[in-house]
Amino acid sequence: PHMVDFEFREIPAWRYTQQLLRSGAIGNIRHVIINWVMQGWSDVNRAATWQTFHKQGGGALSAMGVHLFDYVEWFLSPIKSLASSLTTRIHQRPGKEGGLHTVDAEDCCHLLLELHDQTPVSVVISAIAHWGKGHQLEFYGDKKTIILKNEQPKNYASGFEIWEGSSESSVLRKLPVPRKHKCRENSA
Repeated sequence: PHMVDFEFREIPAWRYTQQLLRSGAIGNIRHVIINWVMQGWSDVNRAATWQTFHKQGGGALSAMGVHLFDYVEWFLSPIKSLASSLTTRIHQRPGKEGGLHTVDAEDCCHLLLELHDQTPVSVVISAIAHWGKGHQLEFYGDKKTIILKNEQPKNYASGFEIWEGSSESSVLRKLPVPRKHKCRENSA
C-alpha cells in the first residue's frame, strides 16, 4: 500500500489561505518568500537517523522540501524551474549504538523557483537553526500581502496564523479562520 502524506493541505489556516489566494484577494501575485527554519537538528549530539542519510531519504530537501513542492503548486501553480544550493553544516552525528556517523544529507537548502505563471519564489529550509523562526509563507500581491506563519519551532503543523497587510494600513492585521475551515480540522 502507498499513501501521500502532505498534511499541510488539511490545516485550516492553509485551506483558508488557499481560498484567499484563489479568490484574488491579494491581486496578482508578484513574488513569494518561504522560510522554514526549524531547530529540530540543531543539537550536534542528536543521534543520526534516516533523516541524516541520503540513501534512506534524508536531508532537508527530501524530508521537508517535498512538502514545500507540493504546497507551492497547491497554493499557486506548477513549478517550471528551480535552482538550489544544498549544504551540510553538521558533518557527524553520534550513532544510537555508539561511535560517530558521517552525515551525507543536507541540513540546509536555498531554493529559487519559477512557477509556470512566472511568479518567483525564494525559499530557505533549515533544520539546524537554534531558535529558528518556524514556518512562514509570504505572498506579495499587487493589492495586498498575506503571511501564513507558525512561530512555534517545535510544532510544525499547528499554530498557524494568517496576517494581512495592505498599502492602506501601517500594520499587519490578523485574519480569523472561518468556522467552515475549523470544522474540517476537527473531523479529520
